[in-house]
Amino acid sequence: MCIKDTKGKLKLNLVPDFGLEAVARVREFGNKKYPGPPNEYITKVPVEDLVEACRRHLLKHRKGELLDDESLEMHLAHVATSAMMALEIIYRDIYVNDITLRGASSIHRGIYEANAGRTVKLTIKDFE
Repeated sequence: MCIKDTKGKLKLNLVPDFGLEAVARVREFGNKKYPGPPNEYITKVPVEDLVEACRRHLLKHRKGELLDDESLEMHLAHVATSAMMALEIIYRDIYVNDITLRGASSIHRGIYEANAGRTVKLTIKDFE
C-alpha cells in the first residue's frame, strides 16, 4: 500500500468551511455588482481600497450591525473577503511577479522593489 507523504504541506482542512462559503458568496455578489473578469481586482483595485473596505465593514460589525444592507451577508464575511483579496494581490506581486504595480501602496511597492523581483519568503519578523 502506498502512503502519500504530506509532511510540510498546508492543511487546508484547517480553514473554516463556513467562512470560505461566506467569502465565496461575497465574491459572487461583488462579481454581479462590478461586472468583468472575476479576478480583475488583482490589477485594478489598490490594496488600500481593500483595507479601507475591511475597516468600514469591521466598524459596522463593532457597532452591532450584523448584515450588509446590499449583499445581506455578514460584515465579517466582507472583512474576510477584502483581506483575502488584499493578500492575493500582495502575494502575487512578491511570489509570482507577473502583475504591474499600478495602484499598489507605497509599502507594497517598497516590498517589491526592495527585493528587486526576487522570489522571497517573508516572515512576521521581517516587519518588526
